[in-house]
Amino acid sequence: MQYPITRRRLSTIILGAFVWGFLRPARLFADAPATQPAVNGLALWMSGQKDAAVDAFIACDWSNGAFVAADPVMNLSELEFLAKSRDSYTVKRELEDKADALVEYIDAVIARGESLGTAGKADDSRKAYSSVKQCGLWLVSRPDRIHLLFLIGQQTIKSGDGGLFKEQQTKPS
Repeated sequence: MQYPITRRRLSTIILGAFVWGFLRPARLFADAPATQPAVNGLALWMSGQKDAAVDAFIACDWSNGAFVAADPVMNLSELEFLAKSRDSYTVKRELEDKADALVEYIDAVIARGESLGTAGKADDSRKAYSSVKQCGLWLVSRPDRIHLLFLIGQQTIKSGDGGLFKEQQTKPS
């Protein structure tokens, strides 16, 4: 069963992130490596290059660093975000816009996986779902990042697992 990220679910995640983020102790981890990816898929997505962004997402090596490494807002620590958002509403708004775009982007990759599975391209479909799961694992593995991204990551893992399970069920014996 897949768990698509809807706008309502995203609103709940954002609300929970702000409430929980203000109440929990912040964690600082300065030893996280900062590596640059070859392509910033989120920037491609937001600029309207949807197909190229989905292809880049599926081809991404999630083990070598952030897919959105060049993005200053998406790479703020939770403490940095809280400090900047107290001074400027635009930082909060920019994060909400980018989180919304990230959710739409992930949903497009899931849709690509579904269409590939329907077309009988099971290996390509599994690769798309695996990339979704790897993205989610990468998002939750960053304990110093904004909690909203962690919550999106948790939902993304479920979506990727759901797609992989569905592909396994439809696999011919």
